[in-house]
Amino acid sequence: VKGTQTLPTEVIEAVAHSFHVRGDGPVTFGVHRRQLGALGVAVISMSEMRIRRLPFARANTVHLGFVLEGSISITPRGGERVTIAPGEVTMITNWTAFDVACADNTTVLHVLVPEARLRERGVRVRHARFRLEGARTLGPPLLALAQTVSEATWHPTPTATKITERVLEDLCVGLLIEWEDENLDREDLRAQLRRRA
Repeated sequence: VKGTQTLPTEVIEAVAHSFHVRGDGPVTFGVHRRQLGALGVAVISMSEMRIRRLPFARANTVHLGFVLEGSISITPRGGERVTIAPGEVTMITNWTAFDVACADNTTVLHVLVPEARLRERGVRVRHARFRLEGARTLGPPLLALAQTVSEATWHPTPTATKITERVLEDLCVGLLIEWEDENLDREDLRAQLRRRA
């Protein structure tokens, strides 16, 4: 997305009640987002803060998150806090169900995929699971491509935009299926899932 866009006042007011920051230093929260068809890539840089259950309903978008610098702590409603370090991958569909805290100078990257796209390709989106543990060998190539796409110096042609959207989607689907493979106890179910994708 080129240029600066102003958020509606009602959105800022709603979000402001969810953000808790230190009062003894500067506060930073920057978002750089690029849209590629139905998919988006967002890089978010933050100072130390806590975000308590953003007051927004689900947008039917899956956020695949990577911590690039610093660390993030996620506490699901009624659950225990989990710290996400660089190299780990998260999948969140409903931000109202979590409290999030980050260390100072934290940078995260989110790949935003419509949930309907994933379901069409056979991926089961589990709203209660947010940490993708186990096999994730497709994480590094997905992250490398998403970081390139997020750079302001990348100026794709229309053809490049369409191809990159498809490759990002394929890598997201592959990453989630690779993770799902370990949670299916029968080879025939795993094969069926891979065929649908």
